This record gives sequence, C-alpha cells and structure tokens, in this order.
Amino acid sequence: VMQSLSLIRNRWVAFIHDVVWVPVSIGLAFWLRFNLEQIPGEYLLGMESMIGVSLPVMAASFWYFGLYRGIWRFASTQDLLRILRAVLLGATVTFALIFIWQRLTGIPRSIFVLYPLILMLGLAGPRMLYRLFEEHRFSLTDTEERSFALLVGAGRAGELLVRDLLRGGAYIPVGFLDDAADK
Repeated sequence: VMQSLSLIRNRWVAFIHDVVWVPVSIGLAFWLRFNLEQIPGEYLLGMESMIGVSLPVMAASFWYFGLYRGIWRFASTQDLLRILRAVLLGATVTFALIFIWQRLTGIPRSIFVLYPLILMLGLAGPRMLYRLFEEHRFSLTDTEERSFALLVGAGRAGELLVRDLLRGGAYIPVGFLDDAADK
C-alpha cells in the first residue's frame, strides 16, 4: 500500500513538474525572441493568452501520451519519443486555438519553434539527468567486497536488473546467459 501511494505521489510530482515547465518555456521563448531583453508590452498580452491556452492543452497531451507511466529512474528513448509526440501535438493544438481565437496577435512566429524546443528540453532533461545520476551514483562499497554475478535472461527484466546492480549492492554483473541467440 505504501509503495503504491509513493508511486501515485511521484506521478503527481512529475505531472506538476511538467505543467510548471509550460509557462516557463513560453516565458523563455519570448525572452529569447527579444534577445534576452525586456519583452515589449504589446507582446505581453500574447504571451499571457498563450500560457492560458497552452496549460490545459499540454496537460491533456501529457496524460494522453502517458508521460507518467514509467519511472524516471528507467527513462528511455521510448519516454523521449512520448515527450516529443506530446509536445508537438500540444503545441500544434495550442497554436491552432490561438490562431482561431485571436489570429496570433502578439505572438512572434519564432515562438512556434522556440517554445516546443525549450519545453522538450525542460521535460526530457531532468528525466535523463535523474537517470544518469541514479545509474552512476558512487557506491560506498568497494568492488573487492562485492561478488560477481552471471545473469540468466537477457531480456528487459535482465536489463533492468543490470542497471539496478550497477548502482550498487552486493553483486557486479559480468554477463548474460540466454537461450535466444539474437540476445
């Protein structure tokens, strides 16, 4: 029960992280567009309307593409592809709705490129850094105190086990045995 509560809490934390990145990336996109200087007043209303439209659209897109199914510790290329799809669909819908609503008034065209790029970096970067940190954390035990392990099964479960063992513990994985020649 405690583990499932922790997983639900972690998914909500990840969701909040991602939703916070939406206005941050819009603000950064506008700021970059204006050469890291103050955003002119006539564009602030466009930026605010874009944030208002983009927040619910992106939140729905993130849930639709299942960004919260996995665990950051095991972030993979499939997670990156889900982020890419979610951001591209959400940005397209956002721009279409703003075009219908106010004909993109106060939104420079460069935002079409900057906003999705910054958002993808904001969503994918922390996941990959977290995975990198978790995989390459220094172990307090010497390798001399650890035993070598030969793993049976080179599939997904074996891959996850190797990653877990490499982070530290009593065993150092040295190889796989599998009945499938292609593995």
